[in-house]
Amino acid sequence: MTSHPRPYDLYFVELEFEDAPGIFAKHPALLIKIGNDYSKVFKISSQYNNKPQEIQKIYYPIKQLDGTGLWKKSYVDTHHFYKVSSSFLFKNKAIGKLSDIDKHYLSEFVNTHKKEIQKVQEMVKKQRTKNER
Repeated sequence: MTSHPRPYDLYFVELEFEDAPGIFAKHPALLIKIGNDYSKVFKISSQYNNKPQEIQKIYYPIKQLDGTGLWKKSYVDTHHFYKVSSSFLFKNKAIGKLSDIDKHYLSEFVNTHKKEIQKVQEMVKKQRTKNER
């Protein structure tokens, strides 16, 4: 892989749990947009069956794992962009990249699941507010 980050490259990054502020875990992540200071990524997860149905609906199943650097069935969690330091991405090597087919279907998936994604975003926001009290 090239050392210059590109959209749809995959990296291992530390991401904060949405429902547990201050707690981080290393996850594969899909680079969506590169910024000067921070870039936006979607979390990649292999956890699907133990998620609530509302969450499962907004997990895009990666169709072609070859070339991604992932070794088991994985899903793009489409409801939340995480901010990652762009300098981190420039200093680290991507583990792989999304196939052209998955790029196309992911975009289509996000566009057709906008209402479900917004519903989950609101649900997570309420849960986070509740946990911060």
